[in-house]
Amino acid sequence: MNAFTDSLITMSIPITATDRQQAAAFAAQQLPPEKAAQVYRNTISVLVGARYLQLLAISSDVQASQSWDRIERSLKNVADLYLPELDRSIECRSITSDETHCFVPEEVQTDRIGYLIIQLDAPYREGIILGFMPQVTVTQVPLSYVQSLDLLIDRLTARHLGSWLKHKFEQDWLPRLQLLKPPKQPIIQMSSLSTIDASLHRSIEQLYQQAAISEQTEIAPISDDPVTALVHLIQTTQKDEIRWQAAQLLWDVDPDHPVSPVISVRDLGMYLNGHAIALMVGVLPKADGRQLILLRLYPFQAESCLPKALKLAVFDDQNNVLVELESRDRDQYIQFKLTAEPRDAFKVRVSLNEASVVENFLV
Repeated sequence: MNAFTDSLITMSIPITATDRQQAAAFAAQQLPPEKAAQVYRNTISVLVGARYLQLLAISSDVQASQSWDRIERSLKNVADLYLPELDRSIECRSITSDETHCFVPEEVQTDRIGYLIIQLDAPYREGIILGFMPQVTVTQVPLSYVQSLDLLIDRLTARHLGSWLKHKFEQDWLPRLQLLKPPKQPIIQMSSLSTIDASLHRSIEQLYQQAAISEQTEIAPISDDPVTALVHLIQTTQKDEIRWQAAQLLWDVDPDHPVSPVISVRDLGMYLNGHAIALMVGVLPKADGRQLILLRLYPFQAESCLPKALKLAVFDDQNNVLVELESRDRDQYIQFKLTAEPRDAFKVRVSLNEASVVENFLV
């Protein structure tokens, strides 16, 4: 163990003779000896990581991992473990008992759900799971950066918005149903098609006017077709609030359009004493790779209001409060918008009196 990790709760995982045989078989394919030793340790690390996740009832697939591909492991220093349910990999990096830093190659510092830190010492009879790091930006990472395994569990059980963008939703989150429609949407409540069309065009013109004023530039709809005009505004405006409003209009008109935001909802009634409350989450990617995220609480029933003192709290991955909102008399919804970077994590807590529910999200 190490002074930096003595305060963390660790877990010992046995390494079997079969594990060592598998690692030796991969290592035998490599030259020079330094590369063979690297592949041996990486293979053991991945097998230890897979067994640990199995204890957590989290499925993994070593066969689909880069570390199990002969060419990939020959060309790279890779110790990834593929997680099929998340369609992403976790990196299993090893250290020895006398090391104070963990080496993480630049080539594995992106597109990982995080980094599992495992202590391995010859003769490789056990691996000690020391902790977890959600992301790294340097190759020599001090072990003081290692965090609790609880954070790993939060990450693995979080709602992965990257999967949502591929229209892969968890079972308790519902995509594109009528109950997803935000309250007071005049476009869908009008009875006359001509009235709907006129209202939509007025809304689009107003958004273009707002963009022209706020961005101090001449801007006008490029087409009478509402979808074309909305897509253009979403892709060109510099104002995220205008982008969101245009995206919501586009979702009402054409929710399947590739530029439409991805919107899903969860019924929180069973957690909030039977109150029919929906937590809606909308995700809108930006050109720079960041994501605009909308969090909204609203009642299922039409013409109804939220119960008074319903609270929406949002926390970052260090458990710092980003916002805490509370519904008032006759509020039809409360909402919060944030901008997130890839691999950011945040937590949402919805509470009413003594009842509450928490959802973790990973961008």
